[in-house]
Amino acid sequence: MANPAPLLSLLMPTKDRAEYARHAVASVLAMDADDFELVVHDNSGGRELADALAPHAGDARLRYVHAAGPMPMSQNFEGAIAHARGQFVGCLGDDDGVTPRVLTLTRWMAGEGDRQEVDALAPTTPALYYWPGVKGQAAAGQAAASGPAPGELHVTRHTGKRTLVDPERALRRVARSGGAQFFGLPRLYHGVVRRACLERVRERVGRYLPGVSPDMAGAVALASHVRRVCRVDAPLFVPGASPRSGAGRGVQKTHQGELAKESFLDQQFVRAWPGGVPAYFSGPTMWGAATLQALLATGRQDVAARFNYAALHALCTTFVPSRRADTRASLRSAPRGLVGSPAFFRASYAAHCVWHQARRVGNRLSRVGVTTHTGPQLATIGDAVSLVGKMSGGAVPHAGGMDVPAASGSPDATAPHTQASEPAA
Repeated sequence: MANPAPLLSLLMPTKDRAEYARHAVASVLAMDADDFELVVHDNSGGRELADALAPHAGDARLRYVHAAGPMPMSQNFEGAIAHARGQFVGCLGDDDGVTPRVLTLTRWMAGEGDRQEVDALAPTTPALYYWPGVKGQAAAGQAAASGPAPGELHVTRHTGKRTLVDPERALRRVARSGGAQFFGLPRLYHGVVRRACLERVRERVGRYLPGVSPDMAGAVALASHVRRVCRVDAPLFVPGASPRSGAGRGVQKTHQGELAKESFLDQQFVRAWPGGVPAYFSGPTMWGAATLQALLATGRQDVAARFNYAALHALCTTFVPSRRADTRASLRSAPRGLVGSPAFFRASYAAHCVWHQARRVGNRLSRVGVTTHTGPQLATIGDAVSLVGKMSGGAVPHAGGMDVPAASGSPDATAPHTQASEPAA
């Protein structure tokens, strides 16, 4: 007899990183609950992960799927979503962790009363875990007689507060930033969304994640297919940065390159790279391209027309300095988008460059509110999740502290685009 459908499906797409994924799986399954499932969608070339997960074979919450043959990252994500059975779906990387808070808040979303038609949880990420070998001299490629740098957990001060977010307003903020941040968008990756909303996206565009970067593409596409989003300032997920992950490459400043040489990218999205986005691989360009691709795929040309190309190019100039020549070449032919005259466009670009440089310096100088833990006791993501739980005492933000906008009727989330009420300032 088949197991009943769980409340929450947690997805973990992975490929050839069993040394991290096995610890991430064990950490998720350590949660004392039976109303979730963990779908591991493995595109590895061998059986290393399958063999490593053998001790969990008797755990009915684990669903392991081996997807043979080469596939891009986005297809691996799509396959994981297709196997989900839960009423709600969340996704984490194969070096990430999740805390029991996510289950408590998902149960709240599934209930009645004060849930206020919430279709998605968009948590902040106040806890970040750096796997051994990422930080310090070893991460910089320098010899270290003492071996790899130890694991580090950084926890930023957080309030536990919940705020209801208008997804339409968040979507427009993302476009005005050039795709720089999520701004409370509904998130599948490091978030939770109602499965029915994902299906609305697929019915509209033929896939769940219509863009080159699954995290941003999914968030942008979902924004027009959900009612309300609950932003939670608490560590529901604990993102990990391992030496071979995108986050780890970012720490090591190697998260950049040629689009054609990044084999994990879906080449159909590379071929459809938006004009006006610098044509190289980096964090800012991936999110910028995915934002535009998802907007156009979901029929949101009205928002795409407001995309801030000046802000995107300023972000690239600041954080991808090795490609400044390419960024400047792209800037000369970029659509003016949000701004008007060429002179104003150049002034906007210069202002954003100054802003990003100031923010970068400020981030380096200010460590107020950040607690750093390091040492051999933080060898895996499971250790980090356990420490986060001890620091928070297992507390879950209470609904009574949620900022709720004034009622203005129930928006129809079955329509391709809905305008929810504005949240309180």
